[in-house]
Amino acid sequence: MGASIREIAASANDAARVATEAVTIVERTNETVAKLGTSSQEIGNVVKVITSIAEQTNLLALNATIEAARAGEARSEEHRLGTSSQEIGNVVKVITSIAEQTNLLALNATIEAARAGEAGKGFAVVANEVKELAQETARATEDIARRVEAIQGDTTGAVEAIGEISTIITSINDYQLTIASAVEEQTATTAVEAIGEISTIITSINDYQLTIASAVEEQTATTNEMSRNVAEASSGSGEIAANISGVSGAAQATTQALSQSRSAIDEMARMSAELRSAVALFKS
Repeated sequence: MGASIREIAASANDAARVATEAVTIVERTNETVAKLGTSSQEIGNVVKVITSIAEQTNLLALNATIEAARAGEARSEEHRLGTSSQEIGNVVKVITSIAEQTNLLALNATIEAARAGEAGKGFAVVANEVKELAQETARATEDIARRVEAIQGDTTGAVEAIGEISTIITSINDYQLTIASAVEEQTATTAVEAIGEISTIITSINDYQLTIASAVEEQTATTNEMSRNVAEASSGSGEIAANISGVSGAAQATTQALSQSRSAIDEMARMSAELRSAVALFKS
């Protein structure tokens, strides 16, 4: 009978040890689940920030493209202005040439009028006026030529400046597209890392579940053995009845703890299934 009591006591100690281990595993699982929730929230916040940056970068790239198109239109206008300025310069050259020829003709007319004497005085006056008009025309065309040259210089500078601006805008657009691509790639990388972390945690939870399940099965067998020993001991001496009752109470408490452990296992199984579904949905 003493051996039976010792066996029951040993079984009770084993039951207490297994129950303690089960509680420890449940606590570790709860901590892991809590960390998973925090990590998931942090990852979600990072993904939101990266997505916002990507959207802003895409908007900047679109605006840069629009401004580059406008700069290209302005550059075309400046090119047309430069062409018109060159045409005006050509007209000024023609006018200058005509003025020079008119001045030469007026000079010849003055000489011929002087040769004609009194009869050529009136013609000489007209020739002199034509000469002055030709000289005034020449001065005016020279002024126009200077202005046209200034316009051509400014136009050339504007065309070059617009070309440089267009090039810079294009470069900025390229940089922004590169940034957008990098952000999208980083978002995908972060998502993959998050999935990997979640999968690792799910694997750990599964391991904990298997450990707890094994402990519960072992403890169930121990409890059954304890119940059998109690039944055998009950048919023996009444002297140890009180001890048997105490051991029986310990066995019942252990069984209740096992029931609670089984509930914790079921809850973890449900959480694990939800995590698997979330990961599968995220991967798809």
